[in-house]
Amino acid sequence: MHTLLLIAACLAVLLAAAHSLLGERLVFARLAQRQAPGSADRMPDRHYAALRTTWHLTSLLGLGFAGVLFQLAGDDVPDPRLLLLITLLFIAASVYWIWGTRGRHPGWIVMVMIAICTAWQLAIS
Repeated sequence: MHTLLLIAACLAVLLAAAHSLLGERLVFARLAQRQAPGSADRMPDRHYAALRTTWHLTSLLGLGFAGVLFQLAGDDVPDPRLLLLITLLFIAASVYWIWGTRGRHPGWIVMVMIAICTAWQLAIS
């Protein structure tokens, strides 16, 4: 079992869970109030549904990455091309998140930690 990949997988699960749970509590609870009939800030229902669905789709994809990382953690020799791809994707995602939120949202920290774990595993494999 490759501990670094197991850590990365667990971090991906935590990130996905926090994203959905906190999103429901902090984002969609407020948006739901604006969706009340007659509200001046109301957005079309299809836009609200698309936003909420996309929000949770991101968490679902994060769980998919976690599944891949769990699988790689159990492999005798993890595929270096897959590790490189995952590392680069998490680096790109964290840079984009830092840029998009001006570093004020802590989600990038977990993404960087996942990238560090996968890069480290790549280096020692």
